[in-house]
Amino acid sequence: FYASNPLYQLASNGVISVPISQIEEGTRKILIPMSRQDVHWTLLVYDCEKGEFHHCNTWEVASKDQCYDDAKRMAYFCLLSINENLMRHDLPLVRKVKLIPYPTPQQGDYPDCALYVMHIMKKLSKEEVNDGVRMSSGDDEQLKVKMQKKRISLACQIISATNPPEQSWKLNGPRYF
Repeated sequence: FYASNPLYQLASNGVISVPISQIEEGTRKILIPMSRQDVHWTLLVYDCEKGEFHHCNTWEVASKDQCYDDAKRMAYFCLLSINENLMRHDLPLVRKVKLIPYPTPQQGDYPDCALYVMHIMKKLSKEEVNDGVRMSSGDDEQLKVKMQKKRISLACQIISATNPPEQSWKLNGPRYF
């Protein structure tokens, strides 16, 4: 789970990983990347100030209903931990899951969903996206080109990685990598 928290100055420092149970008062967003059957990545975002979940899906044409159902199940699961945390801080509980599809750039026919999710997480953690406004990275076509170049760059880095193995995805690296 990722949290966007003013305490950690995440607007300039990226995101941190913490369990929901350890999130402190003042946290604005919880970012939960999700994989559907190890095939497609989407992002569930909990807006702590509004008490609602947003779902980002970059491939709605092929997976809208299934991914939305997965996000709703995850939201119910997360709400248990969120309410436990709210009780600890004597704050009002969230009574029901409110899940809103989030306007998200569409990846098209390319396998770039994980790159899009990382891009959206970065934008959200830097607060460049507010209240469902589209990503501020130009239009969908420009973003597709950017993600395709990023995919090619990452593939080249993985294939050509040499040392040290813990910083690369070397094909002949230790078994735990």
